[in-house]
Amino acid sequence: MTALDINTDFYVGGVSSLNLVNSMAIENEPIGFSGCIREIIINHRELKLTEADPKDGSNVGDCDGTVCGYTVCKNNGKCQVQNSGFSCFCPQPWTGKICEQSVYCNSYIKYMDPHYGKRDLRFTSVSLNFTTSQSEGLILWMGKAEDEDNDFLAVGLTNGTLKVVVNLGERISVPLIHSKHSLCCKRWHFITIAQNQTSIKVYLDEYLVLFEDIDPQRKYIALNYGGICYFGGFELGRKVNIVTSGLFTQQLVGKIKDVVLFQDSKTIQLIKAEGYNVYDGDGIN
Repeated sequence: MTALDINTDFYVGGVSSLNLVNSMAIENEPIGFSGCIREIIINHRELKLTEADPKDGSNVGDCDGTVCGYTVCKNNGKCQVQNSGFSCFCPQPWTGKICEQSVYCNSYIKYMDPHYGKRDLRFTSVSLNFTTSQSEGLILWMGKAEDEDNDFLAVGLTNGTLKVVVNLGERISVPLIHSKHSLCCKRWHFITIAQNQTSIKVYLDEYLVLFEDIDPQRKYIALNYGGICYFGGFELGRKVNIVTSGLFTQQLVGKIKDVVLFQDSKTIQLIKAEGYNVYDGDGIN
């Protein structure tokens, strides 16, 4: 015999009847295995040892005993049991509920404001909740983002701190940075930006953290953003550091929710907007 026939049934931990065991295969009386077995791989294919996959079995239970099985978190993520289930702590460069998403994938949402024509662009406001695992990332870019002359209002993180940049005309971009608090590490934060002509107010978790008059001469007082809002990044092939002229270095790796423009009564349905590599985060902390 020169080859092992694997087109037959496989028995793991024992057999249906110990009398079937050839006496030449063992030294003593045949007994079943007592312990835990997992991750059996034959010819690069793993045998699934779940309750549903085997053909038959007896006296077999969950060896781990918790919702954290050894393959729950992908890509070497670490599973922790919580009251409501489990949570995966993902190594770089992975993210997602079970560490199944690579942070190096490009992601973005492009939202077209249907009420843009009725907006008073001298008084712009936007609020949202966000969380991220990274210290760098573009959260929001209100503007066409086609050339340097376009008006915009941008929000993001630089070195873990909040950065807000506003350009009302003539490429005059004024960065406002709140460096007292680090905003990374998967904590939810609520931000509100209010533009009253050239006056900019930024609220972080309900506290006023930035207040600046970016042009006391009031040469430009309206934010002509073209009805376009980018969340998390830009279209495929458009790198954040290039489109933003270095104001931000990468797309957001995290989640955005509860977006409200101009104090509208309803939040934006981001999942219905144009985008790529975007997932519904409902039910995920």
